[in-house]
Amino acid sequence: MKKHFFLISGLLIFGSIKAQNNLRLWYTKPAEVWEEALPLGNGHLGAMDFGNPKQETFQLNEKTLWSGFPNDGLNINSKDAIPLIREKIDAGDYKEAADLWINNCQGPYTARYLPMADLHIDMPSSANVEICSRELDISKAISSVDFILNRVSCKRTSFISYPDRIMVIRYESAKKGTFNFDISMKSLLKNNVECKADDYMLMEGIAPSFIPFAEKDSALIRYEEHLGKGLQFQVHVKVLTDDGEVCDYNNSVLSVRNARNVTIVLSGLTNYNDFNRFPIYDKQRLFAENEELIRKAISKSYNSLLASHIEDYKSLFSRFEIGIGKSSPTSRNTLELLKSRKDSDTEIYGLLYQYGRYLTIASSRMGTLPSNLQGMWNNVLIPKWGCNYTTDINLEMNYWLTEPTGLSECHKPLLDFIETLSISGEKTAKNNYGIQEGWMVHSNSDAWGQSVPQGGYDKDYEVRAARWTCWQMAGVWLAQHLWEHYDFNRDTIYLKSFAYPLMKGAANFALNWLYKDKETGYLVTNPSSSPENRFWYVDKDGKKQVGEISKAATMDMALLWDLFTNCMEAARVLGIDEEFAKQLEQSRTELFPMQIGKYGQLQEWFKDFEECEVHHRHLSHLFGLYPGKQIIPRRDTVLASAIKTTLLRRGDKGPGWDMAWKVCLWSRLEEAEKAMEVLDHGINYVNPHLNDELEGGLYPNLFAAYPPFQVDANCGVVAGMTEMLLQSYANELFLLPALPQKWDCGYVRGLRARGNFKIDMSWKEHQIAELTVESLSGGNCIIRTFEPLESKDANLEVVTEEKIKRYPKEKFLVNTNRTIDGLQYKRTYVYSFRTEKNRTYKFKLKK
Repeated sequence: MKKHFFLISGLLIFGSIKAQNNLRLWYTKPAEVWEEALPLGNGHLGAMDFGNPKQETFQLNEKTLWSGFPNDGLNINSKDAIPLIREKIDAGDYKEAADLWINNCQGPYTARYLPMADLHIDMPSSANVEICSRELDISKAISSVDFILNRVSCKRTSFISYPDRIMVIRYESAKKGTFNFDISMKSLLKNNVECKADDYMLMEGIAPSFIPFAEKDSALIRYEEHLGKGLQFQVHVKVLTDDGEVCDYNNSVLSVRNARNVTIVLSGLTNYNDFNRFPIYDKQRLFAENEELIRKAISKSYNSLLASHIEDYKSLFSRFEIGIGKSSPTSRNTLELLKSRKDSDTEIYGLLYQYGRYLTIASSRMGTLPSNLQGMWNNVLIPKWGCNYTTDINLEMNYWLTEPTGLSECHKPLLDFIETLSISGEKTAKNNYGIQEGWMVHSNSDAWGQSVPQGGYDKDYEVRAARWTCWQMAGVWLAQHLWEHYDFNRDTIYLKSFAYPLMKGAANFALNWLYKDKETGYLVTNPSSSPENRFWYVDKDGKKQVGEISKAATMDMALLWDLFTNCMEAARVLGIDEEFAKQLEQSRTELFPMQIGKYGQLQEWFKDFEECEVHHRHLSHLFGLYPGKQIIPRRDTVLASAIKTTLLRRGDKGPGWDMAWKVCLWSRLEEAEKAMEVLDHGINYVNPHLNDELEGGLYPNLFAAYPPFQVDANCGVVAGMTEMLLQSYANELFLLPALPQKWDCGYVRGLRARGNFKIDMSWKEHQIAELTVESLSGGNCIIRTFEPLESKDANLEVVTEEKIKRYPKEKFLVNTNRTIDGLQYKRTYVYSFRTEKNRTYKFKLKK
């Protein structure tokens, strides 16, 4: 047996402590279910902290632990089937076209993201434990529980360090000999647990090579480690005490006895090598890598580990501050705040905003895979939708907040993943479509970089729905993120060496995928879907049918407009590819235009089909407004009116991510109260103890409910609130464009805008009180406000709409006899001024 001593400095403060600010989630009871536990993460390792000192559970994830193995999933029948599918669609035989797609073009289902292990810390049944509070401090990325154990004040603190790549759990008490507990581990995967020493525990495990799409097919789970298929993983646990004893029990449990302070250090790794490389089966190497992380960690004091963790985390989190409404002291815990929220309460908005940033930092750090459907937290073996990378909205929404809220580095895992997808996507373009230039991706991917359409090939026993799988535009959408990272940071080296070649590759595929439609003369995509949505049509026999794929879906055309526009601008900035840019410009003018349908709505498909679900969750055809920039409501007032009609038809409620997108869209339309109404719907309490398929809202731990939990809504709602405060997509900084009445006062510090501007702003009685613009790259800046401004620092020129550099106004078709009135907008003041790099400019209301 060994004794270990950790010196700590400073005073311990026990009991329930009132927060100095509102940047914490806190509760008076332990979590009973997963959606009440509190998330920790460093991009590599994730944990859900249940906060029950007597019977503690930390549910653990490791970002690279997936089922499966490298697999191109190419379908040799696809290339020959595409011309036949196009013929069927041109003839109006949409159902037959979908059948051809399913039987000839699909690949395998994506791999599944898996839970790694559960760490259990159990006190004796005789222990008398009274919980004072448990909390997650999102300003420091630390979870903690204050409790009384056998009349002794105690505290348990936990964090997962990015610089040290380990998890630390610290027990502290006010009395010697306080802690007696057993530490054990379990996993849903094949595993073995043993104690390597009195104070050191190891779990070794293996992931399945195959996990089915649906839970009802769990008998099909397959392990094939004998064939070298399936990732290995290890979890290492080291226990240190400054007094007391640690020993192993039955070679599978570590027992702590009579300790005052205990530190548990945990590491977890897999043998994931890369998306296209089979993992190397070498337990000794995996053991050595984990052991080295543990060794380095325990060579430091607890205070040192904690300090480096906080310093690293704050270097990202503290870049941005927000306050909404009048701050007032509250004694309500987070659950009470959520369940008893009044319309006048504004405290929740700032907390939700910063919580979305917290989850992004916790789940997406440089050198890791991007955040998936659930960020990086998953506790089930067969998660909904595989907990994968769903690229027809969800993966993109995860990252909408990164650039404007100062988390540009957290965008990097997605940008790196796009490079991965371009490699596999080049093979898919050549094999499945016969296109020799460029790359493409379909609607789902995984850690193995799947770019083919998922769906179980022609034996798709689960879904058999082309609306889920027949979508060729994911690469086009992802390329927008490459440009956005440049536009917010103006790094031309990044643009030239990394982003532009990938953008050009996506554009090359698109140019070859488009063809001139014989019916209209426009360039169209075919087959084409409006992701996951369906329409009614009448077939050649006069029978009403459900269609899933057609041609030139509005989203396809908007995505292509966006890609071509960004590529043209990138080529101009870099001074290269003039002929290619001209080709893109010509093709952009020939894209099938937007259409206004019979209800005055923005039409979703090539024809004015009736939707099978009027309130469908996807808003794909509105991409041109957000996150695109094709539609500028103050200029394109008729199209803006059509989008408003579309949103009203779709309704306000839906899954969490659907409502987050609607907040963004209503904000772009400057409909502040409507954006606020939808935002409030998304904050409704969802009881995790009920299994009913409810509409979106928030679980007790503020995870956004689809249901189940998806992190996209937590991130997307931040983007929505940002759009209410600042919009920079139209070559201007539009300040407070959609400020709702209840947000009468507030402030933001560190908000970022395209053009590499940083904004500090406060407002009072719905008017700007103070404004500072820091120009980090120099160049011209245009500001739009609802009140006149003045500045001693900037030479302001009042400009008209015509003087603002805009992308060309696109034509659109009207397929209705209705009169479509353009939206009317409140008068604004627009100023232009030249800026110098790294200079700050202050503004105030003009008297």
